[in-house]
Amino acid sequence: ADTVYWYRVRASNWVGDSEPSTAIFKKVLGPAAPRSLSGGVGETNHVYLSWFPGTADAAGYYLERAEDPNSVAGAWQQIATIQSPDFMYGFDDTNLTWFATNRYRLRAFNALGVSPYSPVFSIGIVPPPAPQVYPVVRFANQARISWMSPANSYGFVAGFKVQRAPDVAGVPRAWAEVYDDTQSSAYWGYRTFADT
Repeated sequence: ADTVYWYRVRASNWVGDSEPSTAIFKKVLGPAAPRSLSGGVGETNHVYLSWFPGTADAAGYYLERAEDPNSVAGAWQQIATIQSPDFMYGFDDTNLTWFATNRYRLRAFNALGVSPYSPVFSIGIVPPPAPQVYPVVRFANQARISWMSPANSYGFVAGFKVQRAPDVAGVPRAWAEVYDDTQSSAYWGYRTFADT
């Protein structure tokens, strides 16, 4: 909570104290709300969260989560008390439910009180969105496929699987996996396939 304090000063020596100075007041504020709370799906069953402090005087943060399984809003629960570091503001939330949406919010605290809540950040614990595929480049009897990961807006992507299907009257038929690179964790890729 915000507090107002008044101040005045007296000079002092061995003879005694002066009359007081003119009084001034100062409103002492608690910390401001954290800002820019964001995150992504992490490598192994976790969501990484990050934010910026609202003010430099936060001693720490209270992090809350509300799970939304089956698109039903759950109750807010405090899941962590995070002491304020000098240079990094983040947290890894682990052991999450797949195919659910989690909402997060946090408040800063210090000796003067607790801030308002940050804006809510929501994230779905779901497989990554489809990558962007670029036009096929053909040369001789080969086709070169290239793509870009959606990782910047989603989070961790372990790799890619390429499938191919023959054309039957303008419609793809019988998809077959022709390439599996689920260990690369690269954000882009390309592959050249010989026509067979």
